[in-house]
Amino acid sequence: MSTIYYSAASGGFYRSDIHEHIPHDAVAISADEHAALLDAQTAGKRIQPNAAGHPVAQAPAPPTAEQQAAQHRHRRDRLLEASDIRLLSDYPQTQAELNAWLQYREALRRVPEQPTFPNEVTWPTPPK
Repeated sequence: MSTIYYSAASGGFYRSDIHEHIPHDAVAISADEHAALLDAQTAGKRIQPNAAGHPVAQAPAPPTAEQQAAQHRHRRDRLLEASDIRLLSDYPQTQAELNAWLQYREALRRVPEQPTFPNEVTWPTPPK
């Protein structure tokens, strides 16, 4: 019968019937615990060791302000790229439509200047 181990140092699982070398810090867990941990990981949780080195499923930490800002800037940049075609001189549109797109793009560029950025962002609506 195979025994399943978890190593806090490597963050990995090991099976005695597969792995010749089991880390020294590894703790034995049941097949049911292993399955529950993998199910939790599939649902978005992270497997981390507790103080005793046993694996537990925890919700991931919320993103930092820097990570949120990077995510918002990435989205803004994609929206700007998607609207680049509207600035081509031969794009079939009226001057009013072009002006609307220019205003939209300027609003996108100003997203990081919003007072609640990066915690809360109000995205401009693209013109019709």
